[in-house]
Amino acid sequence: MYAQVALPLPLKQLFSYSIPEDCTLETGMRVKVPFGRRTQIGVCIETVAQIENTKFRIKSIHEVIDTKPVIDCAMLELAKWMSQYYRCSLGEALETMVPSFLQQKSYSKTIAYLQIAAHEEIEQQIEQLQTKFPLQARVLKLVREFDGELTAKSICNRLGISRSAIKTLLKKELLCERFEEQNINPFDEIEVEKVEKPQLSREQQSIVNNLLPVMREQRFFPALVHGVTGSGKTEIYMRCIEEVVDNKRAAIVLVPEIALTPQTVTRFKQRFANVAVLHSELTNAQRNFQWQNILQNKADVIIGPRSALFAPVSNLGLIVVDEEHEPSFKQQNTPRYNARDSAVKRAQISDIPIILGSATPALESYYNTDTDKYNLFALHQRVGDKKLPHVSVIDMKEECRDHKKFVYFSRILLNDLRAALDKGQQAILFLNRRGFATSLTCPQCGYNAKCDNCNIALTYHKKHHTAICHYCNYDYIPPKSCPVCSCPAILYAGAGTQKIEMMLKKIFPENNIVRMDSDTMVGKGKYEDVLSRFGKGEIDILLGTQMIAKGLDFPNVTLVGIISADTALQVPDFRAAERTFQLIVQVAGRSGRGEVAGKVIVQTYHPDHYAIQTAIHQDYHSFLKYEMGQRKDIGYPPFAKLLRVLIQGEKEQLVIDESLRISRCLRQDKYAKNIQILGPAPAPIDRIKNRYRHHLIIKCQSVQLSMHFSVFLDRIMEDSHKSLRVSLDVDPISLV
Repeated sequence: MYAQVALPLPLKQLFSYSIPEDCTLETGMRVKVPFGRRTQIGVCIETVAQIENTKFRIKSIHEVIDTKPVIDCAMLELAKWMSQYYRCSLGEALETMVPSFLQQKSYSKTIAYLQIAAHEEIEQQIEQLQTKFPLQARVLKLVREFDGELTAKSICNRLGISRSAIKTLLKKELLCERFEEQNINPFDEIEVEKVEKPQLSREQQSIVNNLLPVMREQRFFPALVHGVTGSGKTEIYMRCIEEVVDNKRAAIVLVPEIALTPQTVTRFKQRFANVAVLHSELTNAQRNFQWQNILQNKADVIIGPRSALFAPVSNLGLIVVDEEHEPSFKQQNTPRYNARDSAVKRAQISDIPIILGSATPALESYYNTDTDKYNLFALHQRVGDKKLPHVSVIDMKEECRDHKKFVYFSRILLNDLRAALDKGQQAILFLNRRGFATSLTCPQCGYNAKCDNCNIALTYHKKHHTAICHYCNYDYIPPKSCPVCSCPAILYAGAGTQKIEMMLKKIFPENNIVRMDSDTMVGKGKYEDVLSRFGKGEIDILLGTQMIAKGLDFPNVTLVGIISADTALQVPDFRAAERTFQLIVQVAGRSGRGEVAGKVIVQTYHPDHYAIQTAIHQDYHSFLKYEMGQRKDIGYPPFAKLLRVLIQGEKEQLVIDESLRISRCLRQDKYAKNIQILGPAPAPIDRIKNRYRHHLIIKCQSVQLSMHFSVFLDRIMEDSHKSLRVSLDVDPISLV
């Protein structure tokens, strides 16, 4: 007998191996096989009695890893669809579905946290390493900042490096390890009290009455629940999940990573006995514990970000995708799948209902309701007839003119902050930029400090007087004078959350102000601790980036301030207006969820922009009408399918030549007259990590054309120079 095996390599074909006589092998089981000089772990796709027309010696399988399949027939069908649609190999799609931690036989009961070995010598050690071993210096700086709170894995993820620098520092005894016993199921620590079901509003009850029969019938039924913030979409999900669980089935709930808060998990644990949670911050042992519970049908509800879509649920009865518009549902490396669209496909394959929910649905999703692909359900009112917050727009041009200088806070925002704090209420301030200053500029010659590896401005972080590239983590200590003209007055222009936090603490010295961004939310339990303190009223002002924009429900928050509503508008992307509208509406929705009416202050330099004007009135339909008209005129989604080819390489001329070659091949295809090719051209960020970046955008008017050209591009890209990285992104979420 022989096995056809898919390997996690960018090779489209399956590979044949003989099955040892003493092995039992089924489709969906993982196997260890020889591949060249290496050993690979692949998935058995099928077993056959004989192999025809082979030119090579058939090698034997080394080991069958599983005792039963980890991929069932439905998941294999989904993997095949992902492989064909997103143009990756079947092995790469399966590797995404089967997590690497399942390869381990046992797990450590302890977690190792890294800390500085000798604090008194740390500055000198960093300085000595800075020139010859910059990676080691960067690791030391990070560990110094979060001493004893980071694991090797979290440091590697944060800095985008391998473990070699960490191992070297441990050998040099510049770092040491602190071991801590790990809780195999950290969600046991979440204390919950069972709560009574809330009474449904008329709108909620109407939607539930329409959806419950579908839950009982168990048929493919894609529903889009469009409800204003605070309208009770989660309660609708829960009523549908209860129906599914009562019928001995399970549900998967996908949420954006930033919305996967303890508050979200607690709400589900209050209603369901067996809740499993999957996310990237869990250790391998913790994730394996959750995975095995799911595999053994011990979980009724599985909550997680996009990877939770592939949870091994054999009795799946419902999929929910909350905040379905979120760009984080799109994976940015191979396979470049969209979890929302892949969830719809899994529901279709399994013949079960799927619910997509959002206060600001993606235009593609809403368009699918117009074309009868999805079923639309609307919630126009907040629960309990609570009013939507009153929104004021402040033109910051006028504020600066009145003050005769540049200001970050309008008078109205500061006055409303004082008023809310005086009443014992809380506020959330939003700025989607971390760091202290967004640029370092010379006022005399115009010099702007840029990353040596990327064509992008460095962001200044005041705590350690360091300028950092947020793309490759390159850092350096800013000079005291301009390196071009020697002007002594370097300007630290623009504002990130660090600068805003510092200014707020000067204005409100008596109040507790906490910053929540990826620079501060590092280390075990930090995120949970801040939200817990905020919920108890121990924090007066919560300042943060997009991680505070979703998933937070605090009744005492009566004021939300958006420091700069223009950040997303400045991105050179056709979705910029949509992203701006969504962010403003979502952040504004954190205000006024209790008994006191909420206020929102939106500061902007473009008060008349249609995205801002419609967002302040939470007028999705007016925004939809205008934006859809724009998209239709210029032929962008949802009126066209997009393909993006990105060419990256260290030699710019080679990148240019390759982009021109691909363009020529595309234009010679017999269907070329039916598509529009934009480019080739430099990408908006034309160099990252010392690699030049050019791209082409292909607009197709149908799925069939998109599929034809994605297959065609696959063949063209096989001839690309080996030193280049050439990637194809189907339905790209960003063109930057």
